Amino acid sequence: YHAAAAELLDQVATRFNVTWTSPTADLARLVIAMSDGLTLAWLTSRDEEATARLITLTTDALLAHLEDS
Repeated sequence: YHAAAAELLDQVATRFNVTWTSPTADLARLVIAMSDGLTLAWLTSRDEEATARLITLTTDALLAHLEDS
């Protein structure tokens, strides 16, 4: 999964002409960890509104590692 996530992050950077400020290998691990955490949080609570808020927070955390090229 990590390799696929890293490849996707590289493609996003190329497509939108941006640069990741952290290595994509590290960010890929972050993406997988966030995805697993979101899944577990939803499975334990089934709270869709809380999960939507978590998705926003985790997306913001990932996007904080972007800068314009």
